[in-house]
Amino acid sequence: YDEDLDDCCLNDGDFWVLTEDSTRYAASTCTITGSNDRSVECTFDEISDSSDNEVVMAAADDCAVQDSDDNDCSTIGDAPIGESASPGFTDAPDLEDCVYNEADGTIDYIFDENLQEDSVDDTDLEAVDQDGDESASEDIDQVEDNVATASFDESVIEDAVGCNVNDESLTDTFDDGNDGNFNAPASIGRGGGSGSTTTATQTSVSTSTSTSTSTVTDSPRTINAPTSLTINYKKGRPKFKRAFHGRVGNRFGRCQSGRLVKLLKNGKNTGQATSKADGSWKVRKKGKAAKGRFQATAARKVFTRGNGDTVVCGRGESRLLTRGR
Repeated sequence: YDEDLDDCCLNDGDFWVLTEDSTRYAASTCTITGSNDRSVECTFDEISDSSDNEVVMAAADDCAVQDSDDNDCSTIGDAPIGESASPGFTDAPDLEDCVYNEADGTIDYIFDENLQEDSVDDTDLEAVDQDGDESASEDIDQVEDNVATASFDESVIEDAVGCNVNDESLTDTFDDGNDGNFNAPASIGRGGGSGSTTTATQTSVSTSTSTSTSTVTDSPRTINAPTSLTINYKKGRPKFKRAFHGRVGNRFGRCQSGRLVKLLKNGKNTGQATSKADGSWKVRKKGKAAKGRFQATAARKVFTRGNGDTVVCGRGESRLLTRGR
């Protein structure tokens, strides 16, 4: 962790690991280690062979540990185990990104799998401020494919430094009548990589099947920033205002602006536009030209931040929109 920890307030049961199939194993015992008391080492008696169990993620619940100065609670956190460096390694929906829409008072929670719409609990989607205080969303505006859009008070979004999703708060889509897989807790820093919003940690598995935590260095990183893309059609008068439009969403502003957005009709390019600073795009079509099966795509973009980090703005793909026959 990024602060000294107090061994009086360590909750062993709030540290656990997940296997690839989302099976959870709670820690048997945990101790605070390291020269600065900033690491937590846990053992998991239920796991006798980590390779057989395919352990892929370590996680810590809210207030799993407290700092030694003011006894402030830690926030939710997770980290990959092994060589994987990004979310998306369990069979359940893994949080990949959050997009903060201050203009309409919402946050888009982007996962690596499509979500079961009626499984999303609004009280388990949170925004976190600099002090580590968590604010639950007021409502779920919509769930579309792999994106859950939650509404918040404007001041909450302005003060947010990251977003949380609590454990078992949503599932992927049901398959053949079977229940979906529940998500693990996750936290994404605003404008940064994956992991806890108030700590910078990296988790790995030792040969004794325990987990240890160490701080991440400040060397340049490659940050994969998934892109969300919406599409709609606007009717109106005069007719020349009728257009397909949408928004490129990403936690990095530079990933939202200047993106080449292509409008596909029945799989073929029928127009294109460059997204504006707020991510909005528009392609005018009317009459027969506005009938068919439409989809928008946003091309991949790469840029380098001032600190040397390389940001890869992922390719975006909207839902299919069918108009007329």
